[in-house]
Amino acid sequence: MNQATSATFTRYLVVCPIDKRGLLYFGDEAVLYNPRLRWLYRIEDGIPLMLASQAVAVPEQEHERLMRCARLGEVTAITAGQADVLAGD
Repeated sequence: MNQATSATFTRYLVVCPIDKRGLLYFGDEAVLYNPRLRWLYRIEDGIPLMLASQAVAVPEQEHERLMRCARLGEVTAITAGQADVLAGD
């Protein structure tokens, strides 16, 4: 799968397996992040590891860093067309 196809796939289809809502996709860090639950999903070899058991809990300091980056536009995409993923945090 090439990068453009991967980005399209991620942007439109991938949601959190726990709350079924959109994620923040940080392409440079190869992670998908759920700011509501503060869970991080790694992407290995272009494949998102989306099992709930593979999610990594994010401590407060890392959550704040990721949200700051997202608000500054350093997020590659917001999945599932869910632009409100940054609201209310």
